[in-house]
Amino acid sequence: MRFTGHGRWEVKPRHWLIDLVARDAPAADYLNVALNAPAPGERRAALEALALCLLDSLEYGESATEPQVIP
Repeated sequence: MRFTGHGRWEVKPRHWLIDLVARDAPAADYLNVALNAPAPGERRAALEALALCLLDSLEYGESATEPQVIP
């Protein structure tokens, strides 16, 4: 495992698409379009499509998790 000097995971953006293709090919297609879109409007549309692909909806909803007490 590789960690940086501060103990955080070293993120390798060049591997995002490769890793995502293995887990969710349609989402990887949307991410690829978003990363390579030449115009801001195209990037925004691709990011919205990616969000819909991953979340199924952009509707706001309350969290289903219980609040946690932080000591």
